[in-house]
Amino acid sequence: MKLDDKKILLSALLHDFGKVLERTKEYQMRELPHDLKVTDTYAHPKYSAFFIRVLRENRENLSDFLKENLTEEVEELVLTHHNPVNDYGLIIQIADWLASSEREESEKEKDYYINTPLSAPFKRVDETAEELSYPLSNLSNIVPKKREEIHIDKNAYSTLLNPLLSKFSKVNDIEQLLTLYEFYLSQVPAQTTGYLPDISIYDHSRITSALAHILYRDYIEGLISKDDLK
Repeated sequence: MKLDDKKILLSALLHDFGKVLERTKEYQMRELPHDLKVTDTYAHPKYSAFFIRVLRENRENLSDFLKENLTEEVEELVLTHHNPVNDYGLIIQIADWLASSEREESEKEKDYYINTPLSAPFKRVDETAEELSYPLSNLSNIVPKKREEIHIDKNAYSTLLNPLLSKFSKVNDIEQLLTLYEFYLSQVPAQTTGYLPDISIYDHSRITSALAHILYRDYIEGLISKDDLK
């Protein structure tokens, strides 16, 4: 498997992108390529891998950076990050686990998962603070509101995601991808069921990528072994 720093970072950044795609409901599982549909994993890795495959199949429209680094190996790491098939997959999985370790379990969130907004953090630092949430929006609208004032559905996800998709193929480096993520995904909850939805896709993805890169460097430099990863 041919990997390097950029490919590990891309794999980690894109591992949960399928969550946003799936919430638009524009892509049905039955429409995915057969090999993705039958993979034994959750739905969102399949959508993440599908996104990468579509880009790779239309590589003439990609930036040189994406042509070089958005490879079959990256697609495989994204698809199997819950069920790794090699050491690099274990690195992504461990980084994902570590980045998720601060999630607080919640029995309060009963909304249909698509309708759940990102919770504002104020209540966690001040119990007397009002419970507020963020609208599903890019960073042009960052003012939190009362939950009942926020309406989120599949159309809201499509409206948010489409401008990001139109820009994605022109990404020239990791920093540009992080900027896109920050602008469009900072108010998209990473987890909408079973946990307090107060961590965004952007924050979870950037933390996962940073941890994965550290583990990858330690692994290739011999500071940690395959047994350590297990």
